[in-house]
Amino acid sequence: MATYAEEESGPDEIDNFKPIFKKYKRRDRPLDVSDVIDFDKGNNLDKVEKFKLEDTGQSLLTGLKPVCEWKAYCLKSNPGFLFIVNPFDNGYQRYWVSRCVKDYPCRPNVRNLDAYMDVGDVNIWDTAISTHKDDITDKESLMMKLRWVTMGYHYHWGTKKYYKDSKAPFQEDMSRLGRYVASAIGYPKFSPEAAVLNYYHLDSSLSGHTDHSEFDHSAPLISFSFGQDAIFLIGGETKETEPSAVFLRSGDICVMSASARLVYHAVPRIMETDPQRNHRCFDLSDIKLDSESCTSASCDSAAHRHVVERLHSNDWDLMSKYLSQTRINFNIRQVLVPDREFPAET
Repeated sequence: MATYAEEESGPDEIDNFKPIFKKYKRRDRPLDVSDVIDFDKGNNLDKVEKFKLEDTGQSLLTGLKPVCEWKAYCLKSNPGFLFIVNPFDNGYQRYWVSRCVKDYPCRPNVRNLDAYMDVGDVNIWDTAISTHKDDITDKESLMMKLRWVTMGYHYHWGTKKYYKDSKAPFQEDMSRLGRYVASAIGYPKFSPEAAVLNYYHLDSSLSGHTDHSEFDHSAPLISFSFGQDAIFLIGGETKETEPSAVFLRSGDICVMSASARLVYHAVPRIMETDPQRNHRCFDLSDIKLDSESCTSASCDSAAHRHVVERLHSNDWDLMSKYLSQTRINFNIRQVLVPDREFPAET
């Protein structure tokens, strides 16, 4: 079972986080989700309130609904935790899934596979389908061994630090997406400088931890989910705070900002989603996909063609099968304080 490392509690710290984590992780009894905030089914919405977004105009990204149509909420117990219910038009999540499986796991980005396998400069997806085309979800497939990718400033898991010279180019499409969402939630100067992509399978979990390695904690951490459902726990600045549980589904965005930027959070459970719901998320039948469908004066036709190519990918059946066993999450971060140099190493 794949479990990411947990941050240890202090010797005198009361830990009310771990029991809730274990409650949702354990599989030896029926799962009780009666306390989980569920925007899809309208459960426990008394714990949240609507959040007013900033309408920053038309997105430069194909496939996002206008901001005025987004549904956004904040947690009453911690207003810095924001939740945006899937703002993507049907079908367009395919683009981000394709980028996450075919492009982002390529060098110069860093993959967990680099630490223990000689995968060199090969394309992880292409290699996986050439060796396991009959079953892309076979446990020996490279895609099922892929757990994380870092880009921009690389997060170093051992030291929990960023380094000035450990950096790859940040992908422009993900940067635009991050900046656009940040502007909608009131952070127009947000600068995407690092991203961590996580590839969770149905037996995966992510233990309680905080994201404090960035030098600018005033900037939000913006997280996107695709594929299978997850239960997400959001707590407080210490483990003494009992966490709230939220369902994250394909296309949903959650943001840790302000009072929630440095709180403990975790993913105790990945759950198989309703196949019909995910079919609607990825169905292309309602959208026009050709080079003439971009009417915005600001639309980059080459970028639009790239989106169309990804949506029409011949590999979608294989990607869909992979996604039936996987939750893909990428979170976008601003590392540096604006107009300041990278801190010198001590």
